This record gives sequence, structure tokens and C-alpha cells, in this order.
Amino acid sequence: MGYAHRPAARVASGPMPWEERAACGKYDPEIFFGTTSSDERRAKAICGTCQVRGECLASALTDRVDFGVWGGLNERERRSLLRRYAGTSDWLELVSQNGVARLVASGS
Repeated sequence: MGYAHRPAARVASGPMPWEERAACGKYDPEIFFGTTSSDERRAKAICGTCQVRGECLASALTDRVDFGVWGGLNERERRSLLRRYAGTSDWLELVSQNGVARLVASGS
């Protein structure tokens, strides 16, 4: 997700290593914070092509990001993961081991 749209604590420390490879960097960051289902579908489609989708999602879960599409998931989907895996201390490890699609499917 765009460097300028990260939580303030992370912006102060500079970009994350994966951000330079993120597919979203080629797009207007507002796409990922749209208010319609069409906006969300477009953002998720972009995330679906991203090579660092897992890192993005893990970062959003770690930082408890409340708004936007991150790692291909909206706010509601991320909250569901946070509840389902409440004891998780290392989101990157969980996402890396299971993959985004598997984590999401396990809650369906």
C-alpha cells in the first residue's frame, strides 16, 4: 500500500522493505480506500496480482489498520482474521505458512 497511507507510526520509520515491490504503487492510493463495492472489487483485483500481498496483509493485521483494502482484504475480512487468530503474535509467519487465500477460506 502506498507509503503515504500507512499508519503514522510506520510512516515515521520509512517504507517497509516489501512496499517498493507492491502492485498498488502504480495506482492512485485512493482506489484502496474507496466507498463503493466497485472500488473494493478494483482494489482487490490489483491485490490479486501482487507479489507481496502476504506481506501487505501481515503488516495491516499487525498494525490493526481499520480502513481500506490491504493484502486483498477489506476491513471486515481483516477483523474476522483478527478474531479467528486472536492469539497470533507473528502475522507474517501465519500468512506465509498458510497463504492469504487459505486463511480467508478457513473462515468461510
